Amino acid sequence: MRIGFYPFYSQQDKYTGLFKQRTCGNAKQLAYIANVMRTEGHQCVAMVPQGACDTPLFRCETRDARLPLANPEQRLHWDVHMLKYMFHDCDVAVTNHEYMAIPLRALFPKLKIVQFCPVQPDSLLFTEAHAAANLIVVRTPYQKSALANANVAVWPMMYDEAEFLGVKRGEPLYQMCFLPRCSANNATNHTEFLAAIRDQQWRTIFTDVTGYLRMRCPELVYCNTRTYIQTLHESQLVVSLYDSWSGQMGLCEAIRAGCTPVVMRTDANVKFFGHAYPYFVDRDLHVLRHVLSLALALPRPQLPDVSQVSFQACTQTIVESLCRL
Repeated sequence: MRIGFYPFYSQQDKYTGLFKQRTCGNAKQLAYIANVMRTEGHQCVAMVPQGACDTPLFRCETRDARLPLANPEQRLHWDVHMLKYMFHDCDVAVTNHEYMAIPLRALFPKLKIVQFCPVQPDSLLFTEAHAAANLIVVRTPYQKSALANANVAVWPMMYDEAEFLGVKRGEPLYQMCFLPRCSANNATNHTEFLAAIRDQQWRTIFTDVTGYLRMRCPELVYCNTRTYIQTLHESQLVVSLYDSWSGQMGLCEAIRAGCTPVVMRTDANVKFFGHAYPYFVDRDLHVLRHVLSLALALPRPQLPDVSQVSFQACTQTIVESLCRL
């Protein structure tokens, strides 16, 4: 079987203006699947963006493509010639570009298409993409319950266990780590977080993988790609104020590293942490400073077991699902 992989490259370095591949959760997921399927004896090829600031994650054949840097434009970018070049010799296509099943089905009627649904369906394009796919993949049972399709599989690929090998937890150097990347639209509510910690002597570090916040607030403390996992092991709390349908990837990494999350009260987070979780923050964020203070002062609460949501724990499910196609 020959499998083509098309990630949605959602991160762009704000200093260079180029794509980031190695920190992109979408690319990390598909690169892991490609490596697994190569080990199983299948041929794999992956699409990578022209003009990236790092080397590809994929350890298989790669084919370059010119992609728009802006995420809203990339979502609607259906380059027919590029797709023919990418998938002309493939039996199966695996993509977490949420609409890509539509042009792939039109171009390749016999192609088996695995369409990830990484964000909450909010338009008719999702309905068309899911109808065109042979298999729809989500990360959680909660997400599956939101889709009316019969051909939905749960692949709970939240973190790569290999990144944690040999890293041990010690005394926290940081009281809190602000987990999501920041952006111009303040979707992660970093502005409100900065206001909440103002005038507090809390040792805080930011991930800021794209460099957006670092360009504006160079006086803050930041980790980098190489030190990210170690930083989680050195942090007491992680803070994520993003209303995301499937945003538990970073939270699972943090829990695996021994951190206590402070999160926004969303349907997805309530399903994940349970209704009684003590460190939810409502959407208006007016009690954020108070919740942060409590989380720092009180013992670590009971947290979800993340041992079964690593990439490695999903391997058998992934192989069986793809081979059934």
